[in-house]
Amino acid sequence: MRQTVVLAIVLFWGLRLTYNWARQWRGNEDWRYADLRKQNSRLFWLANLIGIELMPTSLVFLGCLSLYPALSAGSNPFGFLDGIGMVITVSAILIETVADEQLREFLKKGKKTRQTFSSGLWTYTRHPNYLGEISFWWGLYFFSLAADLNYWWTFVGPVGITFLFIFVSIPIMEKHLSRRTSYAEYQQKVSKLIPWIRRK
Repeated sequence: MRQTVVLAIVLFWGLRLTYNWARQWRGNEDWRYADLRKQNSRLFWLANLIGIELMPTSLVFLGCLSLYPALSAGSNPFGFLDGIGMVITVSAILIETVADEQLREFLKKGKKTRQTFSSGLWTYTRHPNYLGEISFWWGLYFFSLAADLNYWWTFVGPVGITFLFIFVSIPIMEKHLSRRTSYAEYQQKVSKLIPWIRRK
């Protein structure tokens, strides 16, 4: 049963992620890549190789280590830790889906791009989509523990992905968004990642 549940969750996560990318892609290069090229014009090939290709791919590989015991090596019966994994991963996908849809609706209404979006999930955390992504990988880790506690060390995956978002992705996005109207005020009122009641 565990294998079926995990495969279904990962498949749905992948399809949702792909669909969200496809419906907003317009053939233009991501602004983060363009900025990286400007900042490293002479050594862009190296920055691209390490920062865009190798590092994220390596961290996703580490995150996927949790799938090995969950889908193949683990022998424990489906149990409580699997339930925790299901709750976390499904909730994470839901958070990402809602956050992306709320942002998409905001942009679709034709509001000025320099305005700061602060409604819905974005009222409680400045990066709900990142929170969902981080949570998804931690949810997979619980499936790993449920399958076989000897694979406790697979936490290196979600830890690495968490560090990537906290120390790379979020700072880059914050710097980019700081050009928007009232974003500095938004930063003071709303938690960076962990949801919290908005400060007045």
